[in-house]
Amino acid sequence: MDDDASVLETTRSMLDDLGYQAIAADNLDAALATLSHQAIDLAIIDLAMPGVSGLDVGLELQRQQPGLPVVYCSGYPDLIEETGKRMNGSMLLSKPFSSRELSAKIEAMLHTKASQ
Repeated sequence: MDDDASVLETTRSMLDDLGYQAIAADNLDAALATLSHQAIDLAIIDLAMPGVSGLDVGLELQRQQPGLPVVYCSGYPDLIEETGKRMNGSMLLSKPFSSRELSAKIEAMLHTKASQ
């Protein structure tokens, strides 16, 4: 989930290239609509979006689907640092990120979920 259409498309394309089935959403309603139709394995959410906190979006998605791994990302280093102080830093990804960085983060999050 990202409010920037180009970032959303680039990330979706990276995920497709990595072999994942990606579902793009540009707002909370679209993300919740997706969850109402199917379960997802992982969410990638921009921290800085107009009108809503990425953290709040993640919490709502996890309320809808308990145990859902969430990766939070941002192009604002100070927001990443501030968020990292409040939560597990392994859940954070700085933009711009490479396909390799995205893949490593996803694999780590899914591995952690599988071992719980």
